[in-house]
Amino acid sequence: MDLNTHNIAFLSIFHREVGSKDEAAAEVEQQEKILYYYPPQDNIRGQLTNISLCEGLIDFSIRLTGDEVGSVVLQKKTLVFKKFGVDLWGVLGIENPTSDHIAPYFSVPSVATHSVSDLGGGVLLTSLYEVYSLLFGRIYVGED
Repeated sequence: MDLNTHNIAFLSIFHREVGSKDEAAAEVEQQEKILYYYPPQDNIRGQLTNISLCEGLIDFSIRLTGDEVGSVVLQKKTLVFKKFGVDLWGVLGIENPTSDHIAPYFSVPSVATHSVSDLGGGVLLTSLYEVYSLLFGRIYVGED
């Protein structure tokens, strides 16, 4: 694998207040919060696992820093977050390059609170939401 090549692990738009919040609810009920998810062949459980991780990181960042998360680097992937409105988020999961030489640098999770517009992922997420809005309409919940 070329170290400059990053693969998209997943790409999603989700609304945190839609669908059931009860962890005992059926997966189909919990999946209602996912407005868009790529790759579509991921099973429901995998999609919900990724979205639950993202929601946990959003909550953790707000409680820890008082600010919304911009990106998080994990061992196997980097997550880039973009808030579109009240409880409406886009997340881009990018697989980290693997190599024995760089693996130690990705072994400890880190949270970056810098602007996601600097990462390019934020631009992609904004464009994705604009296309989503053209196809399905915007979601207006209230002022942010």
